[in-house]
Amino acid sequence: MSSVTRAEIFTSNNLVTYEFAGAFDYAPGGAMPFFLFGVGGVREGEETHFAAVLGIGKRIPLPGFLGSNALGFRYDIRDQIFSQVINNSDPFIVHNITATLGLQIYF
Repeated sequence: MSSVTRAEIFTSNNLVTYEFAGAFDYAPGGAMPFFLFGVGGVREGEETHFAAVLGIGKRIPLPGFLGSNALGFRYDIRDQIFSQVINNSDPFIVHNITATLGLQIYF
């Protein structure tokens, strides 16, 4: 009879991500999406990794609220790209895909 044990890669199950990003919207309120670029970090257990952040999204204006098109609904998809090493193996590239939704106010 064989036994299977649970392998633990990290010392805890905590995952924390943070990022500093800027976006360029060529045509606000138009048909073109905005592009997002930035840097960030991913902390898994006790390991922290530097990450590059790339993304694409769209802002949908909500006319009639707060004047002209100051208020809008925004959604985007971001990819946090970083290098990972598990159990002294060769480093490999990891893609941490995230999606965000929110309200956005231009002032």
